[in-house]
Amino acid sequence: MRFAIRCSTKLTAWLLATLCVVLLGWILLNRQPSPVLSEIVGRYPIGNAGMVYAVLTDAGGATSSFVYRYFLYQRMDDDQLALKAMARDGKAFLVTRDPLARVAVVEGRVKVSVGKQVYRFHSPAALTVDGQDMLVDVWLDARIETQSAEVVR
Repeated sequence: MRFAIRCSTKLTAWLLATLCVVLLGWILLNRQPSPVLSEIVGRYPIGNAGMVYAVLTDAGGATSSFVYRYFLYQRMDDDQLALKAMARDGKAFLVTRDPLARVAVVEGRVKVSVGKQVYRFHSPAALTVDGQDMLVDVWLDARIETQSAEVVR
């Protein structure tokens, strides 16, 4: 009887340890690292306390192109504080490679036009100001320019 109890306890401990390792691996593989936000390249007011921030991410160095992330976030006057806050808890509604994207805020809606690759986009986007959540519609016009019109056969 003692042998059966010892085996059962060892098996349970082994199964729990295995489950913990699998769970930890899954968490690490699916974790999204915080982006390295370099500088704010555009600000577009939305309402009295909100802002659309266009932020340059150039952490890839010379081997990769610049990436631009667009955030809906509360208005902050200090760029460094805003960058730290967005890196910590901001969610970009648009991630693109286009340095010339055009942004307009019309009647509480954000309209964005891009001509280069879009990596990620979602709408509506959430804006939290003073503990109040607000959903903002984002309209995206993405007309990707191609290098050549030649058809590969």
